[in-house]
Amino acid sequence: RQTLLWNKMDGDNERKDVLALKEKVAKLQEEKEDLFHKREQVSNKIRALISSIKGAKTERNTLTDSVKHIKEERDVLNNQIREKITELKKLRAAAPKTTVIAPGQRDKRDNPGFMRKTIEKMEQDIEHEVMSFEKEQKLMKQIKDMKKKLGEMNSGGEAWEKIRKLSREVDALKKVADEKHKIIQDAAKGSQQKHEGVLVVSKEIDDLKAQEKKLHDEFLTKKEEY
Repeated sequence: RQTLLWNKMDGDNERKDVLALKEKVAKLQEEKEDLFHKREQVSNKIRALISSIKGAKTERNTLTDSVKHIKEERDVLNNQIREKITELKKLRAAAPKTTVIAPGQRDKRDNPGFMRKTIEKMEQDIEHEVMSFEKEQKLMKQIKDMKKKLGEMNSGGEAWEKIRKLSREVDALKKVADEKHKIIQDAAKGSQQKHEGVLVVSKEIDDLKAQEKKLHDEFLTKKEEY
């Protein structure tokens, strides 16, 4: 009878051990699965961030390339501006200074149309009127001086018209160059922002990879124990 009692006690202990082991196995299974899911969540986040960082790098590189391309265009414009400014300085230095007078500020006698009419009348007077030799010589000298001045005004007008045209071209090129410069600044700023964003995400990926490895090692330990 005592032997039967001992056997019953041994059986009860074995059942308790089995139940304890089953509980432990169930707990290990739960912990193992929890670590597996946590590791997968981190892995999925890493994959998503890597995908986003690839897009950000592509955008950054596109902006960087556009900056380089637009800088080349701006440099070409600046060279053209410098060349035209050099030409402009030469034209201004060579242009007759009498033409600096604004049309609204000129005396009536400085008007080319008025001067031509005056010359025609004086020539007609010499041709048709009877006058003294001295008066004729005086008129001839006046006609010669006026023709000379008229020639200077005509050539000066052409020179200053060319200067005005060249000045307008320089202003137009400067406007385009300024627009290019603004585009360059905006693109460079955008590229820098994208680059800084890439660095932040890269750091986050590195941290997540360390977390992923830790979870993976813990998972393997639990798996082995399970």
